[in-house]
Amino acid sequence: MIGYAAVFHNPGDQGTVYEVERGLFERIAPTAFERDLRDGQDILACVAHDERFTLGSTTDGRLHLSVDPRGLAFRLTLPDTAVGEHVAHLVHTRRVWGCSINFDIRASRRFRVRGVDAVELTDVRLCHIALTNRPAYRSTTCVLRSGAGPD
Repeated sequence: MIGYAAVFHNPGDQGTVYEVERGLFERIAPTAFERDLRDGQDILACVAHDERFTLGSTTDGRLHLSVDPRGLAFRLTLPDTAVGEHVAHLVHTRRVWGCSINFDIRASRRFRVRGVDAVELTDVRLCHIALTNRPAYRSTTCVLRSGAGPD
């Protein structure tokens, strides 16, 4: 499985902005994940933010994360379990199509743009990525690679 667990702000794509609360918007800076990726932080991949349904991690080698101009890209090898099979089916049938992230904010900056309050996440401690059908950032993705499924 591959996709984008998080997407960086793109002014032409409303799916790269999240309305945290009425009148306050959040976006992610390209620097947000640098520290965790550099330091080899263990990050989990799970279903719907439920760590009881962990699919892999960066430590076990099932989850690979990288940053490119679009955002936080991932490659996940699904486990050969009932949960892995179920997740593959949900993604294949597009019942699950996006991602979300769980994180703690290390650094951010607040600003106003055209009279709207915004916060840009510049450094976060990433706890996990989650496959979901209700992503906060609607431009995130998850798809099965050709011929992919549980190994």
